[in-house]
Amino acid sequence: MKNYIDKLSNRKLGIFLTFIFLFTITQQFFFKENHVLLIYGLKDLIYFNNLKSDWVTDYTNHIPIYTSLTFLLSKFFTVKSLYILYYILLFLCTYSLFAMFNKNYQFNKSQIILWFLLFIILFHEKSYFTGVAGQAVINQTLQPASFGIFFFISLAFYFHSKIFFSIFFLCIAVYFHPTYLIHSMFFVAGYLVHNFVIKKNIIFFKIILIYSCLMLPVIFFLYHNFIINESNINLLAQKILVEERIPHHAKISHWLSYKDFISIGIIFVGLFLIRTSNFFFIPLLVICILSLSISLIQYFTDNYFIALLFPWRTSVFLIPISSLIIISHLVKRINLNIKFATSLFLIVYSLFFIKNILVEEKFNKKLNNKNDLFVFLKSNEKIDLLIIPTYMEDIRLNTSVPVFVNWKLHAFKNNEIIEWHKRIKIVNSFYGSENANQQLSFLKKINFIQGTSHILLDKSKQNTLLINCKIINSSDNYILYNSNTCKS
Repeated sequence: MKNYIDKLSNRKLGIFLTFIFLFTITQQFFFKENHVLLIYGLKDLIYFNNLKSDWVTDYTNHIPIYTSLTFLLSKFFTVKSLYILYYILLFLCTYSLFAMFNKNYQFNKSQIILWFLLFIILFHEKSYFTGVAGQAVINQTLQPASFGIFFFISLAFYFHSKIFFSIFFLCIAVYFHPTYLIHSMFFVAGYLVHNFVIKKNIIFFKIILIYSCLMLPVIFFLYHNFIINESNINLLAQKILVEERIPHHAKISHWLSYKDFISIGIIFVGLFLIRTSNFFFIPLLVICILSLSISLIQYFTDNYFIALLFPWRTSVFLIPISSLIIISHLVKRINLNIKFATSLFLIVYSLFFIKNILVEEKFNKKLNNKNDLFVFLKSNEKIDLLIIPTYMEDIRLNTSVPVFVNWKLHAFKNNEIIEWHKRIKIVNSFYGSENANQQLSFLKKINFIQGTSHILLDKSKQNTLLINCKIINSSDNYILYNSNTCKS
């Protein structure tokens, strides 16, 4: 092993260690949690074709580039090719971070091995490789936010003085996930201030020109598809999201805890440690100041619009980078012989590899085996549109059964958010009715909005419907009714 490592260049060793790091990661099985956004891309495939009668497929699509990519990969290969896409993103994330820190710290081979050892621990520990408000760049689920790894690539190219590629990848992240728009502005501001300080005026204006040209299509898309000039609708929709749907992401007083102060402290420690490196320090300082300042403005003004810009989401980049700055400073001060460093790496790597196989695979199998609901739904007659308790998730993509509404997948355009919320309230009222006449009244309201064919009852929450409906199927946990036969 030592002789093999000695023959590798630092770059090739980084690529090799990045590649084997991937084997410590298990992806979540389709279609769980944020996989729900795949519905936009998969609804046109034959298996998922029934979903075209699901109202969510008529939502204004805020991620058309992501949708197109997932559709093309699934159509011309298989849905499982999306697993490969995830590993490609994870590889790019890890290697770009390594390239960035190797450029700044000039590690020797034993230090590279030690850096990857600590990176594996950091990544799996999660607390200091994620941002505040429960947000992360990349976890175990492919989602639009995963393309935030292009911010790391942007920084890596910037540190290697590849300005065009740096701005290009910054913009690509926004094309895949427009929520990153404000954070791309923070990064560009950091690059601009750095070039202003070091008096590189040509690069300063080059950055402005490239960024402006590349971002105009995204800004036009957002303005054309999502801007509504009705303040009462905008305010109500924003309030629904911030106060009810995603306060855990959008309301500082809801998500702020002592752990977040520790994470912020790590950012400032990282900034202190790289204070003498202008390439590193100035951009990160500007990004940090802008993110923190706008977050404080939102906290004190309680402005819903700023809340939904998620200025604190920049922490998903700053916290991992700051943690790695601390690790890199530690690694640079340690000199181990390659044989010992390799042995240490193999021990730690083996532990996470075994954990990956025994623990996380077992967890995924447990998730996969809980699908008695999906089997129950797929074993019945064709369901045109299903009323379900709003807390149920994952039904659509796992069964290709369209549902009236659920809590997990909300709309993104303000007027559609209000319509989604209206549906949520009616369904909750339907299941929470106090008598049969009231329940039948809510069912009529549901069918007035969109005609349904079936009703699902979760026996763990409710024993029976109050109204009389024909039972299509029943199991230990669920009952399926024909909604067209219901009467008081």
